[in-house]
Amino acid sequence: MASLLVSLLMVALVAAGQTASPATGVVTGRVIDAATGEPIEGATVSLSPVRSSTSPAPPASPTLLRSLMNQTNVNGTFEIGGVLAGRWSIHADKEGYAPLAPGSQVIDVAGGAARVRDIRIDRGGAIIGRVLDSRGGPVVRMSVLATQQVRNRDGTVRLTGGASGQTNDLGEFRISGLVPGQYAVFAQPTQNVVNPFTGGSPTAAPSAYVRTFFPGASDPAQAGPVSVSRGGTTTGIEFSMLSAPSYQVFGVVVDTGGQPVGGAVVRLFQARPPLPATSFQASPSALDGTFVVVNVPEGRYSAQAAIPLVVKNANGGMSGSLRFGTADAAGTVEVVVQGAHVEGLRLVATPP
Repeated sequence: MASLLVSLLMVALVAAGQTASPATGVVTGRVIDAATGEPIEGATVSLSPVRSSTSPAPPASPTLLRSLMNQTNVNGTFEIGGVLAGRWSIHADKEGYAPLAPGSQVIDVAGGAARVRDIRIDRGGAIIGRVLDSRGGPVVRMSVLATQQVRNRDGTVRLTGGASGQTNDLGEFRISGLVPGQYAVFAQPTQNVVNPFTGGSPTAAPSAYVRTFFPGASDPAQAGPVSVSRGGTTTGIEFSMLSAPSYQVFGVVVDTGGQPVGGAVVRLFQARPPLPATSFQASPSALDGTFVVVNVPEGRYSAQAAIPLVVKNANGGMSGSLRFGTADAAGTVEVVVQGAHVEGLRLVATPP
């Protein structure tokens, strides 16, 4: 009787284990050039779950999603294993090619092998240009973005998607992998952000660069359209950066008990979807919690303070992570910069 009970228990455990293990499959396929039909080597193919009223998305943790990608071989083929049963959207990306449109190709996985029809991606268009200062000299290490202009039914234009590049020592930039269409090209200052783990402090100046759209406007509505064709290169996109008076924002960082916090990082940011947020960071706060954010143009900003989680590496260097809350998170304070420095700002730091 005892041996029978043991046998029944083992059978139940095996059955439970089989029930707990979800069915998985293997997704295979090939990526080819849409124009020539030639296989594309080195393209990154990944999967993301699709959710709908008739097809609930398969469960997928961030760790699992990181594993659901593969690069194509010399024959353009790929294989992704461990795919849970459900509906998945396929993404394919290769430098110099326009990425596959989200949701344009999906596959249902029910265990076993699932073959994807050939994934066709277009060699993208490119934009080449130059960013200058007010004297005609090059502006180096400036981030340049190309955002597609899409006309709405009411005649208005919205900006969506796109790609980015950075100017070199001659102020030149090249942005590739663009789908055909009309684009707004603009330069986005990046020198206003301080790395809290490597140190460094920006120098205060009476004026600072501001986001500038080709051919030389701060308003996206005045951006000149830049046409991109399939596989073509649009050249001659040259424009000068605009600058504006800049100011300083002074304040103190405290904890939830009102005590000063040293080493906290303060951020001012403007969110203007779909454009990237304009962000300014101060050097870590002093021991008495005081800080200053420099080179801030006029505008309305959200201010936050966060305490970085710093880790000492084996080689003696410092690294870590820094996490700010959302725009409406607790501790966020609105700051208006208008014609003068701002003083007396008080921020409650977010713990790491």
